[in-house]
Parts: sequence; C-alpha cells; structure tokens
Amino acid sequence: MLSEKMRVELQVPTDVAGSWVQDMVVLPSCNLLIADMINMSVNVIDAHTGRLISHVQLPGQPKKLCLLPGNRAAVSLPDKKMIQTIDVSADQLKLQDSVNVNEKCRGLAYLNNNFIVGLEDKQCVASIHIKGQLLKSVSKDNTGKQLFIFPNNICATKEKSPSSIYVSDSGTYTITRLSEELDVLQTFKVPGPLWPGGLTTAGGGQLLVRQCGFNVDNRLLVLDTSTGEYTELSLGLGTRTVLCYGACVAFCPRLGRVYVYMKRLNGNDHIQVYEIS
Repeated sequence: MLSEKMRVELQVPTDVAGSWVQDMVVLPSCNLLIADMINMSVNVIDAHTGRLISHVQLPGQPKKLCLLPGNRAAVSLPDKKMIQTIDVSADQLKLQDSVNVNEKCRGLAYLNNNFIVGLEDKQCVASIHIKGQLLKSVSKDNTGKQLFIFPNNICATKEKSPSSIYVSDSGTYTITRLSEELDVLQTFKVPGPLWPGGLTTAGGGQLLVRQCGFNVDNRLLVLDTSTGEYTELSLGLGTRTVLCYGACVAFCPRLGRVYVYMKRLNGNDHIQVYEIS
C-alpha cells in the first residue's frame, strides 16, 4: 500500500525550457541522483526539498543510471555510444572515465565488475566488463523467439543467490529475469495496455514496475518474482503524464520511501514521494 508523503519540486540548472528526467537512483545519503536528458546533466537533489546539491554536465544526453562500488555511479549516453562513470563522494559530482560501447546503450545496471547494458539497435542485452570488453549478449530465448525490442530498463539484485538481472521491455510488454551469465531464467508478462517502464528492487523478492503511456493515469506495480503475481499500487489523483518511455521510479530501503517522477502535461515536473507498507 502506498501513502503520499510529499511532493518534491525539481530545482535543476537549465538553459532550456524545463527538464526531462530519464532515471534516478537513491544515493547512500538517501538523496537522489537524477539524469536530465534535455539539459545533458546529472544532478544530486535533496530528496526532501528538491534543492540542487551538486551538478555536472555530460558530453551527451543521459539515459539510465546505476551505482558502482567505491562512491561511484555510471550513466549511459546512447547518442555517444558510451557509458560515463562519475565520482559521487559526499554527494559532490565529478566526471571520471568513459567506456566506449560502440552501440546505442540505454538500460544500464552493474553486477560484479560488469555493466549489464540494453543495446537499442541490436535489440539485445549485453554484459560488458567495466573496462569495455564485450563478454556476452542475449537477444532470443532457447526457442529462437526474440526477447527484446526496447530493453530500456535494467536492474540487478544480489538479494538471493545466485544474483538476478531484470529487464523491462516496452516493446514486448515483458520483464525478463536473466542469470549473471545472461541465461534466460523467467519471463513475466506485464498486463496492458500500459507498457513497463522504470523498475527497481524493493526487497523481499519484489520489483517496483512503473507502467506508463500517453495521456493516461500511470500505474505502479509490485511484481512478486517468486509467484509472478502483480499488485497494483495507486499513485493517487493528478498523475496524468506525457509520453515517457522508461518513466522512472526509485526506492529507498532505509526510509521505506518510493520516488516516482512525474512529467506533467500542464505544470512543472516533480517527484512524488510515497511511503510503502
């Protein structure tokens, strides 16, 4: 069950009209790291007030974020066909190394020294060493059926052994569970008509899945990965958004809070904060 906690108005540096958050993750401080596509930046935002804490410009338009060990993060830059790593120590941002992927990379996760990346043109998910070496990719199941069309959102979890990778695909309306070696373990069909966008782990074998569409009231689903059953959580009134592939959601286990990005048809973009019980 979700209960509304607060609304956080985004305060980000901008040279254009507004912003468009493509992804967000919760930092160890419980503040939010957000990727702003329009302004080509990554920002640290105070999760209580929306106040800008730190900001760094990127060489391209960011898509997806993931956290790395050692107070670092990474962001995919599809237009540059690369992954940019960022120092996030003390919530202050500084660009580090970049990894050339040579493909349009969207969905992004990190697991045991490897990036797990959704490659747009090849319609596949690939494992790439943090130094850039392509290790393996998967695009079809063992029957030859195409698994991915838009593998835009990926998360990895070590909650259970062995580790699992989850990929939401807005073209196939599925969430696919992969092993660390990219073997297909399970496929969950997502109920339409809305497609699956951002997803994040919420503990206890559960995934939070943001469903989105054009000019509709978007939904948040809880997927129990042990049973394959979904529970729909109401986001309340006034959640009508514009078309937003990969609309994002983040979860803070320390505070038990869910952060949902809202790109509204009329009004300022904001992050809606909920408590989950």
